[in-house]
Amino acid sequence: MGRSLQGGRGAGPAVGQIEAELPGLAQDYPRIFPRLLSMQGKLPEGQKSPSMEFAGRRVGAWVYKRDYALGGKLDLSGALKHIALPAMRNLLSTDLKENSLRVKNNPLCMPGSHCRNGEFFCGFLRGLLDESGVGGQVTVREIYCRSDGAEDCVFEIVN
Repeated sequence: MGRSLQGGRGAGPAVGQIEAELPGLAQDYPRIFPRLLSMQGKLPEGQKSPSMEFAGRRVGAWVYKRDYALGGKLDLSGALKHIALPAMRNLLSTDLKENSLRVKNNPLCMPGSHCRNGEFFCGFLRGLLDESGVGGQVTVREIYCRSDGAEDCVFEIVN
């Protein structure tokens, strides 16, 4: 069930399409879900997963620079508590337990759907945390997903 997202699988991201959508995502932030769904629907099938992860990384890096860049250097635990959790809470109801973020009632992942939005959130968290300079490369895995029947989407973060 866990999906590890450090890079794309198969075809790469549709960089041009994603870059064209970024100004709109920034304008709509934090109410980005309608735009994300629209963007996802326009992506070529083989490029949806890496494109959503790429979009998440770009948005996460932008949010870090906009909202958190003036803070001091934090270790992973501190960055999760003081950067990732508040940033995710701007988007959805989210709780932190150790190195896992639990996203409640993710409107993009409905039970029984073929959710690709785990890729967006994995990328979003990587973008935030990589920009924060927590040291080493951050790996984000979606270990539970509502689309697979789990109560909530859960993302595990390690470096």
